[in-house]
Amino acid sequence: MEKNRSIKRKEITVPLDIMMDIAKIIVETEMESTITGLNENKNTVQIILGFPEELNYYKKALDNIDSILNDYKHYRFEEEAEDWRDQ
Repeated sequence: MEKNRSIKRKEITVPLDIMMDIAKIIVETEMESTITGLNENKNTVQIILGFPEELNYYKKALDNIDSILNDYKHYRFEEEAEDWRDQ
């Protein structure tokens, strides 16, 4: 009998510059994902991720995604006062 797992959802904003890196993680882990929006002015994609919250496999994938987003933020916006994701 398969255990009924609760699915956690997380919304992320991904700049097109790093979309392929994020997409690779999503595809390789077979994580549920839905594109919910595009912002052509900021070249970003809104994605909702769905994953069983108790599996470390997905936690590591999300940590990798967060790391890529944070590295990009630091690299791209280190001289700017505001983060584009907060606007």
